Amino acid sequence: MNYNINISTMCEMLIPRVLRKPRIKAFIKSIIAPIQTLNDQFNTWSLSVRRKLSYNSQVIYLEKLLNDIFDNTSRRIYVQTTNQSIDLELYNTEEGIVKQYISNASESSESIYIFNNDEVISYDFIVYIPLDIITQSTRVSGFVNSLKLAGIRFEIQII
Repeated sequence: MNYNINISTMCEMLIPRVLRKPRIKAFIKSIIAPIQTLNDQFNTWSLSVRRKLSYNSQVIYLEKLLNDIFDNTSRRIYVQTTNQSIDLELYNTEEGIVKQYISNASESSESIYIFNNDEVISYDFIVYIPLDIITQSTRVSGFVNSLKLAGIRFEIQII
């Protein structure tokens, strides 16, 4: 919406023609000046809120926001999603399928290494920031937290 109202012109138009003298116009403009200032502040706030609402958790919008705020000239901040899918099918030895399987202790066969806890990816995406922005990493984290979806985990790494 457009909230841009020229209050001084509007008040001048509301004065009857008979009373539209330069002295009265100046008096009305001096009374209206604080209201016009408040209107201008509201317009800038409204524009910033509309801009913030235009961003969401999509990677391209997240990268654009972070680069606009923290690295506007070089645009070195980027977001990389991690591959979280671990497709592991487990079978018993008796089934005779030649894929990875876990054997029961009673089957007395050798156990198979599946994965280590350190190898599991615990982040859904990683935000890479340059070294000179590391002092603002808490602000970067705050912006990402405000835009990411609930339950999504991220990590900030230095390039």
